Amino acid sequence: MGLIEVGIVLMAVYAALTLIAPLLLSRPRFLLNHPVACIRLWVMTFAGAALSITVALGLFIALALRHHVTHVPGHDTVGPLVDQLLGWLAIAVVGILAFRLGTAVQDARTAVTHMTGEFAHLFAGARIRQVGQRDIWVVESSVALVGARMGRVVVTTAMISRLSDSHLAAVIEHEYAHIALHHARIIAAANLAEAIAPALRAGQGFGSAARITTELIADDVAAARCGISLTADALLAAYPVAAGVPERVARLRSRL
Repeated sequence: MGLIEVGIVLMAVYAALTLIAPLLLSRPRFLLNHPVACIRLWVMTFAGAALSITVALGLFIALALRHHVTHVPGHDTVGPLVDQLLGWLAIAVVGILAFRLGTAVQDARTAVTHMTGEFAHLFAGARIRQVGQRDIWVVESSVALVGARMGRVVVTTAMISRLSDSHLAAVIEHEYAHIALHHARIIAAANLAEAIAPALRAGQGFGSAARITTELIADDVAAARCGISLTADALLAAYPVAAGVPERVARLRSRL
């Protein structure tokens, strides 16, 4: 098998991963019942697709360049034209992907810098409180919020006043699960996938699945540590009108 055939096979692998995998991994029942397996398969799909298209494009470019460097024995007139056409197309695709990737990375860096500055200001005025064996950073605010940021769990006083001690503990376990399982990195990778290929179902599917499954996984961790019923009640108390919370609560309670 020649290099051009290898490149075509790799492009076929890329097409299969980006077209067929989303059809299988986007099934709601699979996502809800097996969130850990779902997000792992999405990450593997994304990595496999990225590797296959990168190697394939590299091969096509190399095939085109070799005709400018050395004579290829046994080649007819059509062979070099095909190689160079594929090479130029590959260079164009690489340029588009590189531009999208660079823009997405720059936007992500800007967002992280902005968020870091905002939370550094919040942390400066926060007080540390212990809930069970967890440390939380309490911020004075009339807005009920809780979240994991920069490896810490931040809770506003409004959210604390809304929750009982047991509910607060369950919500804190949910947020610490995000930190321990590095969900921020998965979300960042999914955001890059969406930014690079916004029109492709694979990029959109990875982004949507990452946001849903990371919440489901954190729910399961909190339920394992604090109890299913308590975690379900805590989610409703903390996020009474948030989108998706009723479905997450119903999923937990279906196990009782």
